Amino acid sequence: MEDTGAQGRSERAARESGPPSSSRAVRPDRSPTKSLGQGSAPTPTVEALQSALRRSEAHYRALLESILDPLITIDDHGTIREVSASVERVFGYAPADLVGRNIKLLMPEPHLSQHDEYLANYRRTGVTNILNRTREFEVVRKDGSRFICELSVSRVDPDGGAACFFVGTFRDVSARKSAESALRDREQRFHAIFDGTYQHLGLLDPEGQILEINQTALDATHVLHEDLIGAPFWEGPWWSDVPTRERIRGGVAAAAAGKFVRFEVEICARHGAPIDLDFSLKPVRNENGDVVLLIPEGRDISEFKRAQRAETTMLRALASI
Repeated sequence: MEDTGAQGRSERAARESGPPSSSRAVRPDRSPTKSLGQGSAPTPTVEALQSALRRSEAHYRALLESILDPLITIDDHGTIREVSASVERVFGYAPADLVGRNIKLLMPEPHLSQHDEYLANYRRTGVTNILNRTREFEVVRKDGSRFICELSVSRVDPDGGAACFFVGTFRDVSARKSAESALRDREQRFHAIFDGTYQHLGLLDPEGQILEINQTALDATHVLHEDLIGAPFWEGPWWSDVPTRERIRGGVAAAAAGKFVRFEVEICARHGAPIDLDFSLKPVRNENGDVVLLIPEGRDISEFKRAQRAETTMLRALASI
């Protein structure tokens, strides 16, 4: 009896004290339950958000400070909002001097007077011919001087319904334009001399491909300039027969090896009469001593050869008397 009473008391105590502290509630599917909020990301604090904002702002400012080509952002009325540090190097304005001013102050006439209307028309119609492309424009520095730049403009539409803005990058191409102009001038001077000389002249690469032929050499043929460029020199229309072509080809090979080549040759002229040339091939070397060009030159010696033949004929006639 004592044992039975003790057992009953133990069972009652177990029921009153509940399940052991180490056990957890079990769902009907027998998987353990999770406490409220377990596994979810913590809500960021105000301090964390402010720190992230400062980092983002620092990254943005570093970009504006380091970008090589000037970058300017404007709103849809042309008011400058952000300026990269490189603007001062190219335009002469400190960034703070431009923020809040209208972008048109960087433009010459007629764009200076018309730019507000350009933007107003874009706001009305949405039509423009400048977005998402690169075009060349003349712009104005702070000191009033002008230069050519490549301007690329894109539109940015922020999330949340904020007003759009435009990002423009300016690349100063004045040095390139000056170099291109100088190159054109040199080419004009080159052709003035090259085509004005009485001698037959050309330019070949070391393999004998024609790079240039002057007008005197062209006048002796029925062939157009563009039909000769890139052709092997020994296949040109000047050479009258296969042996002459092979001699020219051999001369090209010798000149490409660094030798100065010279001999007399007869060429076919379009008027039918042959032309006697004192022909030469001169190698042109670079600073390393490599042959990079060949200059073929032919001096018309037809009159001299005719006089020489006439003199020979006369001497033979006198000798026979």
